[in-house]
Amino acid sequence: MRARQTAELIAGALGGERMAEETTGLAPREAGARMADRIREEERDRMLGGHRPVMNRLGSLLVAGHAGAQAFDIPTGGMLALVRQGGSTTDPTWALSFMVTPALLPEVQERVDE
Repeated sequence: MRARQTAELIAGALGGERMAEETTGLAPREAGARMADRIREEERDRMLGGHRPVMNRLGSLLVAGHAGAQAFDIPTGGMLALVRQGGSTTDPTWALSFMVTPALLPEVQERVDE
């Protein structure tokens, strides 16, 4: 619930047209593997938000190829914008377009600090 609220705040602050989509597959023990499989099936770029440490693992899995890469240290309330770079349809590659942190958006930072 809180991750969804933060995602909606960030989407609104960035002028996003789409609302946040809540999904399953981000439980801590799963390390985001199921979610990574779902994302790989899509052809559109994605902005991802969720709870630590799962988001760090998911971002690392998509960009670096394995969850243990520790490619990201996303702060509470942070989100990753990932761009699909190509690769095969079954194993596309992703790149970081940008990362949004609450510190960049004061209206979001206030809510995260509550």
